[in-house]
Amino acid sequence: MLFFMIASGDMFYEKIVAVSSTFGEKRRAIGIVYDIERKISRYFLTITVINAGLGLCVGLALGLLGMPNPALFGVMAFALNFIPFFGALVGMALTFAIGIVSFDTVGAAALATGTYLALTSIESQFVTPFSVGRSLKLNPVAVFVAVAFWGWAWSVGGMFVAVPVLIVARAFAEKVEGLHGLGVFLSGRGAEGLDTSPTTGEGGASG
Repeated sequence: MLFFMIASGDMFYEKIVAVSSTFGEKRRAIGIVYDIERKISRYFLTITVINAGLGLCVGLALGLLGMPNPALFGVMAFALNFIPFFGALVGMALTFAIGIVSFDTVGAAALATGTYLALTSIESQFVTPFSVGRSLKLNPVAVFVAVAFWGWAWSVGGMFVAVPVLIVARAFAEKVEGLHGLGVFLSGRGAEGLDTSPTTGEGGASG
């Protein structure tokens, strides 16, 4: 599907313009598409940079604690952190399991796992919310439900696309009058008033 979407080029833009009856509708439709592109691109770029930093920190920290092959743990943290909630849990479980085998005491394995937890907590509670910005802030309950549902439906791939799907849904809800309530629900705390009013025609007048 991704291959065909890339190969189609601007076909979807042309179709959107063709099916819209008025200039105001055409403008709003194109605006929604561009808004989705901008938010998805910014989300993936920001998250990739953050995850790379997290992977570097995890690799260095676990290396200092004596874990074997810390670079592999860094790559694991980078990849798993694209999956909200569950990625960190899987990373902690793997760190503890390998720590139990590698160290002589349970305490040393627990320290390595606690270090992994501390770094991912700092990333998820402070770094990501600050870096991604309020414009992409989503309701954490909606994120959890989406990750659980798409993970059940499509396994790891579903978990990976869960947040982008929510971003797309919120972008539509912010611009379509009938979906305004959905946009408010999908937004995080304090973001209810951010660009959640539906877009109307030029000058704010209804088309």
